[in-house]
Amino acid sequence: MRDQLSVAEACRVARARLAGRPDLDADQVAAWLLRHLLGLDGTAFARRFVDPAPTVPRAAFFRLLRRLARGEPFAYVVGTAPFAGEELAVGPGVLVPRPETEGLVELVAAEPACAEPRTALDLGTGSGAIAVLLARRCPTWTVTGIDQSPVAVLYARENARRLGVRRRVRIALASIEAYVPPAPADVLVANPPYVPEGAAVSPAARFEPPAALFAGPDGLAFYRLIAARLAAFVRPGGLVALEIGAGQAAAALALLRAAGVRELSVRPDFRGLDRYVLGRAP
Repeated sequence: MRDQLSVAEACRVARARLAGRPDLDADQVAAWLLRHLLGLDGTAFARRFVDPAPTVPRAAFFRLLRRLARGEPFAYVVGTAPFAGEELAVGPGVLVPRPETEGLVELVAAEPACAEPRTALDLGTGSGAIAVLLARRCPTWTVTGIDQSPVAVLYARENARRLGVRRRVRIALASIEAYVPPAPADVLVANPPYVPEGAAVSPAARFEPPAALFAGPDGLAFYRLIAARLAAFVRPGGLVALEIGAGQAAAALALLRAAGVRELSVRPDFRGLDRYVLGRAP
């Protein structure tokens, strides 16, 4: 058996092996895996694709396909995930950043304060997607991201390094319950776990850490905790920006309103679903 596959062979194999993954486009996956294995960017890969006989290592390609066929997230297999125009390092043990969370970053970065020196606190930072991208979008900000997972902390620090913002991004190993910041931040942002315990999730999400997904019987456990600890996390008048789950807007608003948050508003995501709550701390 040859130890190399042509591009055409790789695409045929991918279509056969990924028949059970309707969430993935087999040809697109094959192209991404080939790029990953060959270490080529889009332009270089396009040139290689039209070579008379471009090839890829058979064993490595099959190894990655087996992981995908088991249902593993594509981002885990290739080791990166796209987010807000950047590529973030991810892998087993850390939540893959979602497109919806890009909208939270854009809303916060659209605030006039983005052009001024500010401090921001990202609760449950995971891969550091929010913290790192806010530091990129708002070049005079210093951002602290916290997470209780040592694996997530390692990925977040790596992403701060990859995107050139590690001097302005501090990643700390701490839980939302226990973290005591040196001073309240100007901006509080969070995409906490919000899936109710027992709720169905996608097959790929079953490979992700449950602690990054689930939040009690109604999915609101972390919003209650954040509301109770607002004074420690964010200064009076500071921006509060949270991502919420589908159908949670009314409950999240009630919790924040009871905590004294003012100027509350709900914003939609790219699909038109209520996804973000913004307000000003009391």
